[in-house]
Amino acid sequence: MPRITDETHGTVVVTTTDTRVLAAVAGSAAEISRRGDEVSPDVPIGTRDPERLTLVVDGARARIAPGAGRLSRRSFRVEAWVDEVRYTLRPEDDGSALSVDGAERAFFPGVDIPAVWLPGSTPRDAAVGYALAAAFGVRARSVYDAVFSVARDPVVGSQRNLP
Repeated sequence: MPRITDETHGTVVVTTTDTRVLAAVAGSAAEISRRGDEVSPDVPIGTRDPERLTLVVDGARARIAPGAGRLSRRSFRVEAWVDEVRYTLRPEDDGSALSVDGAERAFFPGVDIPAVWLPGSTPRDAAVGYALAAAFGVRARSVYDAVFSVARDPVVGSQRNLP
């Protein structure tokens, strides 16, 4: 998802690697990076472990707290705090909603589709929103997918290479 034309914020450039997502929008930038080699294939950035993730917005470190991503839709939520502002990316059936301090600001229908913004959003909101969407995806897994995944691999989250 390298370049998106967003009707509200203009050109959005999103750069992704195995360990990093960078979203740049109208002079604002948000970067999420992952440390470590262990990777979860269900998460675009490779992990939902906040201890292995770093969020930097406009050059300042911020806090990120992804949910565990298990059976409930709520567990796929991702929260971030930039200065005193709380961002929440909340998955829904057909995309994800971005809230800023509890007020819904945008809807992301897909990772490579421009978001639909409500009045009051800023370029920083857009940079954080696009970075979260690219790093964690935008749709919740259905309960059927989650149950099938557990049935297929019952040792989810455990060490598989034990002697």
